[in-house]
Amino acid sequence: MKQTPLSGRCACGQVVFQAMTETACAVCYCETCRRASGSWGMAWVDAIRSSLSIHGPVSRWRSSSHAYRHFCGVCGTQLLLLEDEGEDVVEIAVGSLDQQHLISVDHESYLASRPEWAAALKT
Repeated sequence: MKQTPLSGRCACGQVVFQAMTETACAVCYCETCRRASGSWGMAWVDAIRSSLSIHGPVSRWRSSSHAYRHFCGVCGTQLLLLEDEGEDVVEIAVGSLDQQHLISVDHESYLASRPEWAAALKT
């Protein structure tokens, strides 16, 4: 698992973070990702949990029986997904990263839940 130091922030800039992350992301179309994002789904990169440094007003909510989603308490930007038994891994929302040019899609999950209109987004 190749790790790269990346940084990110929420939309209002009050939450900032840094972590050692992968640059290959997973795109998830599950219902929770779709509803939480208000869009077709979410793209996530895995990061080393112990490398995460985050500052600002972070809030969280229990999004499933096995994970919490963390977001900016001011603007609501989704930032992190922490699995209860996720070893030393934290998933970081790709849209919050500063280095977008380094990210590539590795795989997609919950394809059966992908909205039909989202298929038109593929190139």
